[in-house]
Amino acid sequence: MIKCKFSILFLFGVILLTSCGSYYYLPTQQNVMKFKQKGDISASYGLDENGYSNYNIGYSFNDHLAIISDFKTFDTYSTKSDNSTRIDDYFWDNEIVLYSNFNEFFYPAINAGYGFGRVDRAEDIYSLKAYRQFIQPSLGYSSKFFDVAISTRLTRTNYRLKVMPRDVSYLNSYYELYDVGKRNFYFVEPALTLGVGYKNIKLRVQKVSASQLGSGNIRYYKRNTIVSINILLDKSFLKE
Repeated sequence: MIKCKFSILFLFGVILLTSCGSYYYLPTQQNVMKFKQKGDISASYGLDENGYSNYNIGYSFNDHLAIISDFKTFDTYSTKSDNSTRIDDYFWDNEIVLYSNFNEFFYPAINAGYGFGRVDRAEDIYSLKAYRQFIQPSLGYSSKFFDVAISTRLTRTNYRLKVMPRDVSYLNSYYELYDVGKRNFYFVEPALTLGVGYKNIKLRVQKVSASQLGSGNIRYYKRNTIVSINILLDKSFLKE
């Protein structure tokens, strides 16, 4: 998914290239305090500390049930034919949200979701797709000017590895796949979200971390920071 970043120093180039590998799991943005009542439409755009984008849209069917679709782009590539930029690696999560509104300030919720996408690819060598299921309880507080929420996502992720004809041992040693594609992986991901703005437009910063549960060897990022702009289109907003 995300390649090791380093300064190109000729003297240490060989050491760095042999010690760096791919990371196959990244804690991504968690959806919290997206809705307040029936008919709400939420939309957001986020950017994480690695420069990866997150596009999000959701709709609330009533005062307690909503859906969210969340599309993340990781890497892009340029085509030789028309020099356009296209998405290479991506992930798409879809969630059902059960939430409540207490005193118009407190918002407990629980999200259940399923996601899939391609998280890594080396042309003519291998392609790696991922599928995950998760459940995410959260508790948020929202006022006209500030947001704060705590949440935890419990995730099960499995991978489908497609290897082109070549030496598999070379593939594992160079890309450090370890148990990826051989078993399921489980993660617990606590997050803290802080937001500031006015009424229905908030700028939020979310710190999220990941810890592996159970056995299995996988290279993954243990933390991430996402900054997002969030817009809530509700009845009062549309009337203005």
